[in-house]
Amino acid sequence: MSFTGKSAWSMGALMLVTSLFYAYLVSLIPREAPPVVQLGPLIPYVLAVIVGSLGIQVALFLGHPREAAAGADESTEYALQILFFRLG
Repeated sequence: MSFTGKSAWSMGALMLVTSLFYAYLVSLIPREAPPVVQLGPLIPYVLAVIVGSLGIQVALFLGHPREAAAGADESTEYALQILFFRLG
């Protein structure tokens, strides 16, 4: 699997785990809480996503530096061509 694929799968897993964490935090808030309190779980969720994504990308880079330095593979290049053709 390419570096881009590993990165995408690991970020997908991170988003799943952090979303479950966010849902758990939200479930702890009473329904009659003021709106400011209801926004409280958003801060640790965003921090977990930022720190987790940086940690995952650094770990992937340190584990596979040659793959990280290589260019995108053919499937990624093809997907980008389709995306920019449709947007452009």
